[in-house]
Amino acid sequence: MEIKRYLIWRHDGAIGNTAEQVLGLTLHLRPHAHKRTIVTEFEWQKTLILASPVLSTAQIEVTPGLQPDMNDMETTVPDVYRKGNSFPSSWERLIGLQEHCLTWPRSPELSYDVVIMFKSSRFRHRSESMNLDSHRRVSEKKYAKLIEELARSGLRVARIGGPEQRPLPIQKNVHDLKGIDPTLKSDLDVISSCRVAVFSDSGLWPMAVALGKRTVVSDVVSDAGNYFSSRFLPFVGVKLNRDRTNVFGWAGTNLKVLRKPTLTVGRFTLFFPVSRKRLKSEIIQSLKSPLL
Repeated sequence: MEIKRYLIWRHDGAIGNTAEQVLGLTLHLRPHAHKRTIVTEFEWQKTLILASPVLSTAQIEVTPGLQPDMNDMETTVPDVYRKGNSFPSSWERLIGLQEHCLTWPRSPELSYDVVIMFKSSRFRHRSESMNLDSHRRVSEKKYAKLIEELARSGLRVARIGGPEQRPLPIQKNVHDLKGIDPTLKSDLDVISSCRVAVFSDSGLWPMAVALGKRTVVSDVVSDAGNYFSSRFLPFVGVKLNRDRTNVFGWAGTNLKVLRKPTLTVGRFTLFFPVSRKRLKSEIIQSLKSPLL
């Protein structure tokens, strides 16, 4: 039987885009029974691949420093890089998921009400051009205060993410687990053991959704759909995009998307963060909501 090759890789080394690729390739391959090899660059990408019941049985080749040839038509690649011999790999292609198709064993000793992962200004992408995309960064102070308030209300809160973030103050009900496992295995352990997963516009949120978790994605600026209502003021050339909550009924979960409000004047656009009060309210509502 022919062994087909598939690539899971990102030029900027982004976790969130890799998570989208794992989910997209799982949906793409599930109807097919052929043998397969998955080619990737990092050990943490291998961890995400192992969450797929379809991909985990494949041979996985991890090649540090991998720079793939996107003109190699023998390998199926993410469709953000080409149209021919590719698989769905972006947020736009994954909206409307009808079932959770990833699995991860739940650790019986872990139990959290809320897990939070966010991208702060300290985070650095491998691709320098991506570091100029400052609109997707969020305030560490806002999220640290949010964690403090949730913990004070009696909720068990875990913070995951990279080692570049500032440590959280020691506090009852707060578990600061940032940077403890570069393979991301412990992050998936925590996500699989939580009631609600919270992310900024990045990170492992596609994994949480596909695992069937109530998920809140806040401070979104990605153009994956119409997540906001607009009001155009022609007499001054101003377009005001007002944030509203969007709920996508992905199977077994509530995915809430909170977009950053924007103000456009001519060719310039100003972004405003989602308020801590608003985000906290959506988290509390998600804790109370039944799974769809």
